[in-house]
Amino acid sequence: MVQQKSPAESELGSLLWPETVAVVGASGNEQRIGGRVYGQTRRGFTGRVYPVNPGSPEVQGDRAYARLADLPERPELVFLAVAASQVLTAAGEAIEAGARCLVILSAGFAETGPEGLRAQQELMDRARQAGVRVLGPNCVGVINTRNRLFGTFVPVADFYRSGRVAIVAQSGAVGARLFAQAQHQGIGVSYLLTGGNEADVDVADLLDLVTADIEIDVVLVHLEGLRNGRRWHEAALRALRSGTKVVAFKAGRGRRAAAAAASHTGVLAVDDRVLDAAFAQAGVLRVADPLQLVDIAGGLAVTPPVGPRVAILSASGGIGVMLTDEAERLGLQIPETSPELAMALGRRIPAYGSVMNPIDYTGQVVNDARLLRDVITEVVASKEFDAVVLGGIPPSQIDAARSFLPWIAAEHGVPILVWADEASVPLLVEAGVPAFRHPFSPVLAVSHGINQIRAIDRAPEIAMAMSPVDDWSEPVTLVEDQTLPLLESIGVPVIPSWQVHTTAQAAERFHETDGAVVLKLSAGWLPHKSEAGAVRLNLVSAAAVDEAFAALDDLRRFGPGDGVILMQPMHSGTRVELMVGATRHPDFGPVLTVGLGGRLVEIVDRVATVLATGTTADFADAVRSLCDGRLVGHHRGLSEAEADSVVAVMDAMAALMRTDPGVIECEINPLAVGEDGSLVALDALLRRTDSQTCAPPTLLPPTLTPPKPPVP
Repeated sequence: MVQQKSPAESELGSLLWPETVAVVGASGNEQRIGGRVYGQTRRGFTGRVYPVNPGSPEVQGDRAYARLADLPERPELVFLAVAASQVLTAAGEAIEAGARCLVILSAGFAETGPEGLRAQQELMDRARQAGVRVLGPNCVGVINTRNRLFGTFVPVADFYRSGRVAIVAQSGAVGARLFAQAQHQGIGVSYLLTGGNEADVDVADLLDLVTADIEIDVVLVHLEGLRNGRRWHEAALRALRSGTKVVAFKAGRGRRAAAAAASHTGVLAVDDRVLDAAFAQAGVLRVADPLQLVDIAGGLAVTPPVGPRVAILSASGGIGVMLTDEAERLGLQIPETSPELAMALGRRIPAYGSVMNPIDYTGQVVNDARLLRDVITEVVASKEFDAVVLGGIPPSQIDAARSFLPWIAAEHGVPILVWADEASVPLLVEAGVPAFRHPFSPVLAVSHGINQIRAIDRAPEIAMAMSPVDDWSEPVTLVEDQTLPLLESIGVPVIPSWQVHTTAQAAERFHETDGAVVLKLSAGWLPHKSEAGAVRLNLVSAAAVDEAFAALDDLRRFGPGDGVILMQPMHSGTRVELMVGATRHPDFGPVLTVGLGGRLVEIVDRVATVLATGTTADFADAVRSLCDGRLVGHHRGLSEAEADSVVAVMDAMAALMRTDPGVIECEINPLAVGEDGSLVALDALLRRTDSQTCAPPTLLPPTLTPPKPPVP
């Protein structure tokens, strides 16, 4: 049973499921925007549609109305296809006529500059006062293939496929291209929604709207920017909890606001890394190519694999190696076939092929029509693999594969995903076979299925974010002598430190210390001490301590602010230097960064980023991902126990950021790992604001929404 959205269910329901529609600016010329929107809607819309044009009594053979007030009934949804100068008047008439939603196709607003922005703000002031929602301006409209609402000036073919996919795009041109590609590839799409200027309804609203429909399994999202990352993230989490899969392409991987942060963490936790972390937490699959959005959609509708074990089958050793590389890069396992399975395969595969995973059944598949079916059946029936990726099907066997592949997958409960040629993809998809044009899409679909299950299990019960801070330019900086005690109080192991104010105090403390010492100048105006010569290492004599103290005292007295001189025991036997930091992103809230530390942290740039609202398992994944997964377990890297200790530090930092919303950022660099496996923070700083503009935690339901039921 199709679940139709009604105004009672959502204030945006009229965008997709109106009973009455009006097109202001409807034209008899279907080559014009108003003419095409009206023409495409009137030919199939299951509701009632009215053309409004004061200059013509008839539009495309239908009676036209001079004003919205003349309509025989209230229009729920009104399309405005008039010049920008006429939009404000037309919107006012729509509001007076009782419209619930407006779709403004007209351009010439905020995208044109200050004057257009003022006009857009005036429009929105009027709409908000009346409680009317606005899509656009400057959008290409709305498509609902289920009720045949083709409210767009993008040409829609007479033949189209409806299905369990929705498209949400900020760019109308990109959204239209994705819709056309999906149709070409045999993938049914129920909804296309484009945001335009997003003066009111934004991509988060649209994501909520389409994922509320139990018949939508996959949402394809095109993003150019996020005006409110927090709202997007929470909408994505709701989609995750509902069982809807979200695939996104986000343009723009550049750095922003790096200069706003004084610590290394602020430089490294750039928006793109934070966005990746937010996507990962919400189970959103990010693709690098907008056209891969559609390619991946067909495979995400299948039941996800129960584990990471993948069998790769092809008629070419080269294809098998290529797919294996990508699968392993994504963290999937390519286990060897058992002796029993290898023996069974050996009875069907020629000797010049390979019965070991990746399995090469050779070009003999062209001559032997049963070879492909027999090999796949043996592999799936062995129960040694959680998913099968098939690297190609001979065109002559597509018809047979359309029949036996769905049956084998259903019989054994193992998804079978296929990389196929462009002509074969829609034929396979139509038969229920997840097929792809891009060679890496099948393994990406398998990986995402596993990652989404993991994300559901770890979905945070609290989503924290911070509203923009007004006084980033004047934060309070707590340096080492203040930050280390605070870190120690939350369970982070720190190096002992003593303030020394005179040469005599320095000498006395040195004699009380067993071994070499370090002297540092700790000052808020000196966040990076090494570059300024404010750290003196390995002082082994009283004379060396006197000399170092005098130099640091001069630096302190002639510096731009206050400072204190600290003495610490010299930490020896450091095997690995790490950095653990936390920042408060203005959109996504507290973010943790972990990676290789020391003076070259920004140059080496070996870091992982994760939202502080994540779980201990998320933090562990971040640590184990460092250096392409090679840092943990390597004899020169971290042991499993040491990695767990780093995760414990991240847990403590995350708790600090969650419980003290005044903290802007906190960084430990270096976090030293000793030869004995011990961890100790050797230096740290913390920046906070007293403005207290942080939003309180938003509680989310601790239980997951039940999975969407199958549609009969």
